[in-house]
Amino acid sequence: MSSFTPKDEFQVLLVDRLDAATAQDLDEQLREPHLRAPVLELLNELKEISSKIQGEAVWALGEVNRRGCLDSAIPWLDLGITFAQASGALGLRYFKESPMILGFLEKESNRDELLGQVLELADGSQEAAPQCAYEWFKVLPQLCGEIAVSEIQEWARLGMELAEWNYVLGNEFFRECPSIAKAVPLESAKSWIGFGMKLMVQNSLGKPDYIGTLEFFRTSPSLFLEINDENVKQLVIDLGSNLADHSPEQAVAFLAKAPEVLARVSTSEWKIRILKFGLLVADRDPEATLAYFTHVSEVVVLAGKEDDSAVFETWFGQGMDALEYSVEAGRAFFGLETRQACSAVEQAMSGVSLRQVARSLKMFARALCGEDVAIEGLPEGGGSVMSASQMSAGPVSGKAQVSADGKTVYLPLVMRRSENREGNRRWYTIMVAHEVGHVEFGTYALSTSTLQRVANEVQARYDKEILRPNKVVHTLGHLFQHYPQPEIIRDLWEIVEDARIDFLLRQEYPGLQEDLTSLTKEAMELRTLSHGMT
Repeated sequence: MSSFTPKDEFQVLLVDRLDAATAQDLDEQLREPHLRAPVLELLNELKEISSKIQGEAVWALGEVNRRGCLDSAIPWLDLGITFAQASGALGLRYFKESPMILGFLEKESNRDELLGQVLELADGSQEAAPQCAYEWFKVLPQLCGEIAVSEIQEWARLGMELAEWNYVLGNEFFRECPSIAKAVPLESAKSWIGFGMKLMVQNSLGKPDYIGTLEFFRTSPSLFLEINDENVKQLVIDLGSNLADHSPEQAVAFLAKAPEVLARVSTSEWKIRILKFGLLVADRDPEATLAYFTHVSEVVVLAGKEDDSAVFETWFGQGMDALEYSVEAGRAFFGLETRQACSAVEQAMSGVSLRQVARSLKMFARALCGEDVAIEGLPEGGGSVMSASQMSAGPVSGKAQVSADGKTVYLPLVMRRSENREGNRRWYTIMVAHEVGHVEFGTYALSTSTLQRVANEVQARYDKEILRPNKVVHTLGHLFQHYPQPEIIRDLWEIVEDARIDFLLRQEYPGLQEDLTSLTKEAMELRTLSHGMT
């Protein structure tokens, strides 16, 4: 074991609080007078506040040395004194936790500058300044990885301004600042804070309730992180803040929907247009704004061409007219709850929206198969639903699909394959007829025992190393997995089964023959030779 005999006051302090080896190493590192004397002076100043805090500081000094941050010992101790003068508990906490935090601030120049910034915050006039400064100090390593040091000071200034108004909110802002700074541009930070402040409400005792604002600070950064364009982020803040002036609940609902709704629109120009028009609706009625924003992306998608704003402007203009006449009428219009709203879109395009024909298609489906069949739109973004075969290969865009149980048919949200609306209605009808034909003619009526029997035969035919023995078969998808190339088998099954259904439909319903021929021809054109052969 190392021995170390103290010869001066500084060495006595080290030996009293540290093991001999650590004390000797620290003494050697602080041999230079320009560093040793100031450190001793600051440690003695801490003793005047509390000998316990001084002891904790000496122990922490050894940790600071071990982490290679001893060059920053003077500003580090200076900051600790400020915290200790404000609160003994805060001083002890600082010296316990700060060596690890300091170790994450790798660049010495940045480290000293950041410690100086924290000291400036802690010396603020308000009573809560030291506590807020300490919360800020704790998140500095995370901030340094995201933003420039020059911007860090601006974020700190915003936090202290907020803390001057309310300590709780300021403290929470500092805690969440790494995620906030990552998601919200500095130029938009002040208006973002203003948005959050408007979410305060009065509790039953007539006093301010900050829960809404605190939750906004904690959760909204993850929502803004999903929005890439800074101009779009600013408009989301503007619209949300406008709604919060009238109804904090509506503002929160809007913010929760914003990333999902805006993701459906491909260009930033359209996103900006949607939000700017939303501000016009918000000036009239917050609830109508929420209805508008919820359905506006659907209108843009139904219009088909994002470079053509005529459909959107027609729909929006009629909605504002309805809102002028009656708040209830405007809300219903923007919620696409009225025939007039759907017609406003359809009249400006040749397509037909599923919303307007869904009821008649559902009745048609029931008349064909004698069972209730739900009609729903295809998932947003061209996704697929699980088919009867339980295989999730990407579908042909706009191709009708059916749920695994055969109870739901999924169709395109808008049909524009024909040059006129009547032709597009017929396309919807023939798609439903084909999918419901699978229900009527037993595609989904295969029993588990039949599937298991075929699976056993397949298993006996192929090399067992390729197969998955002892696997129970419940669906066609499970059966296909018993083949060496499941996707090819699935495609072959779909081709043969579709041909069988078309043949039976032609036999049972001669009036569908012409339309079935058109549908079959298009399906053959869309399915390439390489489809499924991967």
